[in-house]
Amino acid sequence: ATAYLPFSKDTTDRPARIQARRASLDRVRAVDGVVSAATMSGVSVPDWEMTSEATRPGDQPMHIEVATNVSPAFFATLGIPISAGRDFLEGDGQQGGAVILSNRAAKQLFPRGAAVGRMVKIGGEHSHRWMPVVGVVRDVEMWFRNPNGREPDPPVYVSMEQRNFDGWTIAIRPRGDDPKLAIALQATLRDALPPGGSSRVSSWVEDFETQIRFATFFARLFGFIASTAMLLGAAGLFSVLSYAVSQRMREFAVRSALGATRRDLLKVVLQYAFEMSLAGTAIGALLSFWASAGISSYLFGVKNTDPRSLVVAELLLLAVTMAASLVPAYRATRANPVDVLRSS
Repeated sequence: ATAYLPFSKDTTDRPARIQARRASLDRVRAVDGVVSAATMSGVSVPDWEMTSEATRPGDQPMHIEVATNVSPAFFATLGIPISAGRDFLEGDGQQGGAVILSNRAAKQLFPRGAAVGRMVKIGGEHSHRWMPVVGVVRDVEMWFRNPNGREPDPPVYVSMEQRNFDGWTIAIRPRGDDPKLAIALQATLRDALPPGGSSRVSSWVEDFETQIRFATFFARLFGFIASTAMLLGAAGLFSVLSYAVSQRMREFAVRSALGATRRDLLKVVLQYAFEMSLAGTAIGALLSFWASAGISSYLFGVKNTDPRSLVVAELLLLAVTMAASLVPAYRATRANPVDVLRSS
């Protein structure tokens, strides 16, 4: 379930928003059929960096893509085992905050010792807030993210009172698959939120499927555009070569009269087509570095500058263009010296 409130910069509205989040969680937990529930929301992190007291001078800070602010019982609700330490407690958020690291984050921040009981700081040089590490959990991916050929940043969980927020997600573990539970949760959230708030109830699987369908749509759309562009390019090359061959028929006739074989004439046309297509695809490959930067977020498991993909695309384009040049090349081999010289 996801709850939304109109965004506000008014600091006096902060206690009301915190109270609304707590009230929504308490009401959801009281619904019949709910085994456990916990809230989660994104945290604004300065510079998207994280350091620890074990970080030495000259060490690079750990980059984090997202920090998740969660309530107690969050890991039990999702079934994420705690490897070391403990879960968040109710008082962690009011006492300056606490942090639970994933296994990868713990190894990266504390490579030479245990992480539980140590101090970490979220944010770069602009942040001066140290928080204790109270636990370490197993590595999980809760969000659908495109790694773009690299390993995603390790997840980090915090318990803290945020200054301002406009929405939060309630993770719910139901007792069973009951369609009526979603209706009851929707009504409960609507009553718990203040005027102007809204909510949405859906399963985690549905959210993942929606994001996958979105990514699949763009993959098919870009594939269709690429295929169309390739066919148009092949048609253009065919037209250019056909015109070029028609203009050089006298030359081919003279070559044939001087002893050139059909294989020699075919080689002349194909070599011209190869040089022209190679120059065009080379320029296109260079432009693709700039043009593909805008769609890199829609690429899954590969970078827009992946060398293997560029080589495969180059070879595919060359194969298509050479196939499009076969008909004009075959026409050049049929040049009859008597007919061509007689017509000219």
